[in-house]
Amino acid sequence: MNHIVRTVDCHAGNEIVHVAYTVNNDIIGNLFHHAEQCRDFILCGAWVAVFVFARRIAEETKVEAVCLRIFNAYGPGQRVTLSNPPIIPNFLKHALTNGSIVIHGDGNQTRDYVYLDDVIDAIIAAGKAVGVDQEIINIGSGVETSVNELARLVRLVTDRKPEHIFNPKRDGGADRMCADISKAGRLLNYVPKVPLESGLRLTIEKDPLLQV
Repeated sequence: MNHIVRTVDCHAGNEIVHVAYTVNNDIIGNLFHHAEQCRDFILCGAWVAVFVFARRIAEETKVEAVCLRIFNAYGPGQRVTLSNPPIIPNFLKHALTNGSIVIHGDGNQTRDYVYLDDVIDAIIAAGKAVGVDQEIINIGSGVETSVNELARLVRLVTDRKPEHIFNPKRDGGADRMCADISKAGRLLNYVPKVPLESGLRLTIEKDPLLQV
């Protein structure tokens, strides 16, 4: 949260200031095309803390702030951590090195994957938009993709045939998750441009860690 304070301190004296801050889509429950009124949902504590903190700072300093709620962003340079690695670079790395892809649950759970360039476009648009103060705006692709379908696309773009290992003992998370990006379209003129297959190919092409 310190970066929010520093940003506000640097610009609070200006006549008009926009601060666009982002949060991960950390939510609990089975949510499909969840609505724009994010306050109505059960949100993880960290997400709520960031939102409430940023809103209070903005109100006290008269700085306009808009929250962008990012769904499963991916792209070149995304680190693959040992604990809970992000799914797309993890799948790509294992496929390209002739490893195995581990799918938790049955693989039918869905997520919304959005390419880095589309996220950047949304952040720039939010920094310039008028009338978005205190808004919470979902940023995603608006497309629901199952983990099994993601694994199929990874096989396609890598031209490899990694073994798929299903781990039924570990919960795959919420059954369905897809961003309702209608508000982003209305307030930011946001239209995601990179479909998942193209984004996967771009990630392989531009990420030096995936060059094999």
